Amino acid sequence: MFSVVLLCCLIPAVDVFALPVQNYVPDENGNYYWEPLTKYVAGSHSVLPSLFIVGGARASALPEQYDSRTAGVETDVKVQGGTSACWAIAATDVLQMNLLKQGVMAADFSEAHLAWFAHRSLVFGTERDAGDGTNIASPYIHGGNWVDAAVTLSRWVGPALESDFPFDSQNISSMGNYSESQRRKREASLTSAVCFYSKNNDVPAALSAKQVNAIKQAISSNGAVQMSFYSDGTCYSDKSGVMVYYQNKTYATNHAIVVIGWDDFFSAENFPETCRPSSDGAWLCKNSWGSKWGDDGYFWISYEEASLNQIVSFTADEKQKYDENYQYDGFGFHGRVYSEDYIRFVNVYTADSDCELAAVGTWFLQDGAPYTIDVYKNIDVNTGEPVGKTAAATVSGAAEFYGYRVIDLDETVFVKKGETFSVAVTLTADSDCKLVNAGIENKNADDFVSSSKTGQSFVQIEREGKWYDTAAEGLNNVCLKVFTAHNHFTSVVGMRCEECGEMVSVMDLSFVRRLVAMFRLLLDSLPAY
Repeated sequence: MFSVVLLCCLIPAVDVFALPVQNYVPDENGNYYWEPLTKYVAGSHSVLPSLFIVGGARASALPEQYDSRTAGVETDVKVQGGTSACWAIAATDVLQMNLLKQGVMAADFSEAHLAWFAHRSLVFGTERDAGDGTNIASPYIHGGNWVDAAVTLSRWVGPALESDFPFDSQNISSMGNYSESQRRKREASLTSAVCFYSKNNDVPAALSAKQVNAIKQAISSNGAVQMSFYSDGTCYSDKSGVMVYYQNKTYATNHAIVVIGWDDFFSAENFPETCRPSSDGAWLCKNSWGSKWGDDGYFWISYEEASLNQIVSFTADEKQKYDENYQYDGFGFHGRVYSEDYIRFVNVYTADSDCELAAVGTWFLQDGAPYTIDVYKNIDVNTGEPVGKTAAATVSGAAEFYGYRVIDLDETVFVKKGETFSVAVTLTADSDCKLVNAGIENKNADDFVSSSKTGQSFVQIEREGKWYDTAAEGLNNVCLKVFTAHNHFTSVVGMRCEECGEMVSVMDLSFVRRLVAMFRLLLDSLPAY
């Protein structure tokens, strides 16, 4: 069964294949969500889990209390002012805390750069992702969400430095209007954007024990997570000596924050009688309203808060981990092809230079699907087969939660300049994952455009079945990127790479430069005449 999920953007859904359609629709606040599937309810990401919990999860080895600041992971509190850039502030802060937690770097990333290029994302030119994106009139007032951040960062647009692109919420006109040459500025590489919990806005939050434990683990391991909720000024209170928040009447969201810790026994008595949860437990959060607000910019939000949503972990690595990003999708997924059994999606690329394929980046639009990633060389799409007989590399695993991930290959694959190669992702449904999905750019809408060419992206929904060219079907490209290994800018062993600063050994070099280096070592070992 082959179905296409269309993400509606203020236009009626059109079923390209005249088959069952699941829509991604805006609510009254402009927040988008997947409509529940009626036939495959158990497999829909938007359907609430069967195991609910109120008051937080305590059945784990995680501590009952945690605060990233006491672990040495602390960043400045920002001020969003008159902007609607809370989502960009939260995303960049979570990235900063993750890199700090890893010991990779201490950086202050620019919210101004992220918000501008996320909403002025339409690129023209010869790059593979050209012709994809949107142009929003007021990027700093428009608002956004974690997907906007993840799509932009995965495109290798940011994170840029705050010092290069200052965020000034008191002078919005001083930001933006950046040149096209500044779009690809970045100081780190996004490696994942994992959503532990997401719900429709017409139901109260209800996190499973598994989800809460995963969120806590992400905070303790990565430094922080981003979270959305409904901020109502009348529901904040500091009468107990600490700033707290709780309400149970509104389920939608209008604000993004950073969660840096928790306390399973944070007393319900800290909340005012007029707005008090029934049990103890709260998340420790950082707001974007400056350090003079709340508890030096922080506050506690009850585990029982009804509007908790879009709880996401961002992780990153140093900029120099990969050299090139082969990609067609410039604006992420705006639809998904789905199946209740099996799906395989492929992108075909031609190498710009001799390089080593090192990793694959893609969206997993369901929780828990087992995956297999295969890389093939010497592909001829004219045969109708975007994959080869034997894979040059294979890696398997399972994506426990919905989101974007960069997955390293077990071994790099060397390809020559001009060689055509493909990467295929296979997902299979099982008892824990009733539906499997392939993220697609989808057809154009009023507020975004995508472009593609035939022979680039393919989807297969039956084992050994027909391959559908998604461009020919009007769906543009699938969301599937390939990254090449960092090619140290020296072929001399024992010297520092001019780009990343690391001392270079033979095994650090790319395949071609490794041969050159080994040949030099051989010559050096020969007696002089």
